[in-house]
Amino acid sequence: MREKESSDMASARTARDRPAKRRLVRSTNERWIAGVCGGLGHYLGISAGGARVLWIVLSLFPGPMWLLYVALWIFLPEEPT
Repeated sequence: MREKESSDMASARTARDRPAKRRLVRSTNERWIAGVCGGLGHYLGISAGGARVLWIVLSLFPGPMWLLYVALWIFLPEEPT
């Protein structure tokens, strides 16, 4: 019986200590245009400014970065307030 109680306490402790799931959302606080870079920065663990610089640098290379930005703007939900 004691083993069951200790395992229940251990599972409750690990569920409580588990970090919340990260979701990719558009930022409402770190927003210049649509909050896409702010949301990406938060998701990746970098500053919103760093995400913007990275986005600009990647936009200099060939590829549809601006189309991707518009698609993220349309399909990513805003973060809950």
